[in-house]
Amino acid sequence: MRSRHLLILFAIELVFAAISSALSDEEHYDLAISSMVAGDMHSAVYHFERITSIDSHPQASFIYTNYATAIQAVGGGDGEEQLVSAIRHDETNVDAHFYLGILYQDGNNNFSAETCYKAALELDPFNWESSANLGAVYHDLGDFANAVDQFGNAIVLLEGELEPTNAPLGEKDRRSSLSDLHYRLGYSLLTYDPQDTKKCTLASSKAAVPCLALASNSFSRALQFNSENHAAEHLLSTLTKDSGMERASNEYVRQLFDEYSTNFENSLVNDLKYDGFRRVRGAFDRVSPKRKKRLYSRAIDIGCGTGLLGVEFRNVTKHLTGVDLSSKILEEAIRTRPGLYDSVFTGDAIEALSEIGPFDLVIAADSLIYIGDLTDLFSAVAGSLWDATSLFVFSLEKCSKKTVQALGADDWKFNLQPSGRFCHNDRTVHKMIKEANMVVERYESMEAFRSEGGKPVDGHIFVARLR
Repeated sequence: MRSRHLLILFAIELVFAAISSALSDEEHYDLAISSMVAGDMHSAVYHFERITSIDSHPQASFIYTNYATAIQAVGGGDGEEQLVSAIRHDETNVDAHFYLGILYQDGNNNFSAETCYKAALELDPFNWESSANLGAVYHDLGDFANAVDQFGNAIVLLEGELEPTNAPLGEKDRRSSLSDLHYRLGYSLLTYDPQDTKKCTLASSKAAVPCLALASNSFSRALQFNSENHAAEHLLSTLTKDSGMERASNEYVRQLFDEYSTNFENSLVNDLKYDGFRRVRGAFDRVSPKRKKRLYSRAIDIGCGTGLLGVEFRNVTKHLTGVDLSSKILEEAIRTRPGLYDSVFTGDAIEALSEIGPFDLVIAADSLIYIGDLTDLFSAVAGSLWDATSLFVFSLEKCSKKTVQALGADDWKFNLQPSGRFCHNDRTVHKMIKEANMVVERYESMEAFRSEGGKPVDGHIFVARLR
């Protein structure tokens, strides 16, 4: 019976193949497009694959563009070959340039993405999405002046009287897009001139205004369009010198790393030359030669991100838990480093320490820089450690010499920087560790562990244990 059913199925497949082979290229093309309209991308790909002479078709560029879209939708490839063919057949195909730009941007090939978006804008100056994406490319390349120009241009297109290409559907989507664009504009302005020494000009005005004043206005506008834009809210606080802010909101941190999860590690390590995770491991190794041979039972990586620090400590612990507020960056860690973490926890570090502790090793590389007052966290860490042999290894940012001079007295705890991160005073950190019933076994100054706006950023490394 089973072989008979297989014969019947084989016969059906032969009939279907015969019918399919009898279809003309034009019929396959029509069926591919109708399948796409119906949302059946698998059938669309099937029919696109059976068009025998796309190159000779008068709509070859359009066919290749849709073919690429269908392939990407079913996960059958990136569609680069098809998009390149689309442009080869018609260099004025704006969509092909735009989609190829997205493909390159997603693959961190920013220079090729730049070329594609610029081509799309030359063909269609009202293509606001090309301008917005080009702004993001320039920001990733560290070309903040051009990023400001492109984000500003995208805003002008969306707020102007003329209808932009592919305008957002509905007022809600439009306001959401404008909120995001104003935030990105503000962030580029802030990164371009963190010391408030320059003047900038936006596409909407010819007047030269201090860059940080424009950044502050951009963050305010972002909140006007979307009151729940926590990233804009946080960075506005850094510019208005909100002295009462003791930590970034969980919503801000979550939004920040959800948004940059796929490009986070590439940007941090390759663009900003970050190596703090390696230095934290080095400080740990220098605490005591005997500890190198110890295998810890349960470790927790606070603000683990994509697992840079986890890799460094994986060989000294039997069980490693990764904790992060961003579910998307945890997904990226699991995707890129499968098996690194024995378990992951999406949520606040203090919650994780109390809910899934105890631990004999707590590690955190540059994830506590979004917290100013570390008192509560230190108490939670101390409460989660097993005994006096358990370690807490972490790093923080130093304030610049200029900031330290401006703060004056030695007893200040932390300072909220234009970057949106907190820098800390090592003297008061020592004091807070002591107040949490811990003692510092080793302190190291960490010079130039990353860059910010082309300038080196310094930090601290602490290795503490229970008293």
